[in-house]
Amino acid sequence: MAVARADLEPREGVLDRLGQAKKKDELKAQAEQDQKTYDALNYRDDQFDMSDALIAISIAMLAVTALTGLWPL
Repeated sequence: MAVARADLEPREGVLDRLGQAKKKDELKAQAEQDQKTYDALNYRDDQFDMSDALIAISIAMLAVTALTGLWPL
């Protein structure tokens, strides 16, 4: 008894949807993990930005002090 192609198509559609659902779940889990990693690294980035700004302000204040002669070089 031969199985007609029309009989297999609905089953393949169900399997395809199940496969897509599995891929969707895997991608969602990966995206959530990537977001956690991004947030953890972004915390360090904010600290670096703050230290960079403080160094720039310190250098500017040193330059102004040197130009006004309040601190003899």
